[in-house]
Amino acid sequence: MLTDGSRREPLRALERAGWMIEDVMVDLYWSNSDGWVDRASADVFTDAEKEMLRLPYGGRWVSLQELHEQRVESIRSHPSTWDWDSQKPELKVVTHLSSDGIEET
Repeated sequence: MLTDGSRREPLRALERAGWMIEDVMVDLYWSNSDGWVDRASADVFTDAEKEMLRLPYGGRWVSLQELHEQRVESIRSHPSTWDWDSQKPELKVVTHLSSDGIEET
């Protein structure tokens, strides 16, 4: 979720908002609502927010492009250690949704 509360498809989020706050000591990232969290739970910030906001103690700005490049380099340099099977998403077919979008059984 973006800090403005909106949800965008992942590619659009990468195009429009390009920053996360990374802890300089450990592999954690900043969430305005929860503090230090894993990368998947962290907030994504726009360029304008980056210019306006103060960093939490121990944080540094990191671009989504930089994070992507780090992951690609990790895969390239250690292809045998990358667990390709765990990266395959499981597909689930939902046969019926209630009016509020919740799956019903």
